[in-house]
Amino acid sequence: MKIEYLEIKKYKQFSDLKLKLALFQKSLMSI
Repeated sequence: MKIEYLEIKKYKQFSDLKLKLALFQKSLMSI
């Protein structure tokens, strides 16, 4: 159960990172 929770947390952080990266790329494109 604890391991599963850590995996979900890790996955969530990874998806947040991907989202931030995508927003960052979009802001670079708009300049």
